[in-house]
Amino acid sequence: MRPNLRKTLPVLFTMLAIGAVAATPASALPLLMDYTGFSWSSDQAGETTFQAVGVVDGFLPGAPEPDEVYTYYLSDLVLDDQIDLGGGYFRRTYSGGSFAIYESTGGGDRGYDYGIAPPDGSAPASFVDGTFWLGGSFGSFTMLVDQYHGLASFSGSGAYDGGAFYDDLEHSSFFTFAGMTRSNGSGIPYGYEYRIDGQLDAAVRPVPEPASLLLLTGGLVGAGVVHRRRRQA
Repeated sequence: MRPNLRKTLPVLFTMLAIGAVAATPASALPLLMDYTGFSWSSDQAGETTFQAVGVVDGFLPGAPEPDEVYTYYLSDLVLDDQIDLGGGYFRRTYSGGSFAIYESTGGGDRGYDYGIAPPDGSAPASFVDGTFWLGGSFGSFTMLVDQYHGLASFSGSGAYDGGAFYDDLEHSSFFTFAGMTRSNGSGIPYGYEYRIDGQLDAAVRPVPEPASLLLLTGGLVGAGVVHRRRRQA
């Protein structure tokens, strides 16, 4: 990491933490996944939107199918307000928006095909053609931008609302956090603005271990025997 980035990142993420606390309640939920990808902004009907596509590159143990490819599409967050914090820093707040995670886009490295010129709609297609695994909508979304060094970070909260993994969640709330960069040499494809690396959390229903299942089964059998004997008596 270059020296100027090393100095700027702590300041940026301290600012993000302050902004996140002000915008959303702090999350105490466990990490569900890590994600990485690229984002872009575009103007549509007079509104500035923020969108991103990418891959899920790490999961809570037991959450996904280990041999599948998982991709995501974060879409249509609409810029509500931008505040100049001075020194090249800006805080942006967004409304609306949703995300969807898909399981298996055909295997191989297809999940990493980011295409070109995402404002034309060519990029998202290769990220939304699998099984709808989990999705949700944002209740809040805040971004801090360091325009001098090409850095940004965001935090958001909301609720999961569907997908094949939805029934495995204990409750629907989520919190997400990501850092971004557009520094030279970061390999950002044409048409994208930032490289993203972030985390998403969730409360997942515990899966009983075999020993626990054995104890539970034994307890149910025992209860049945006692009930039968009482009826016979």
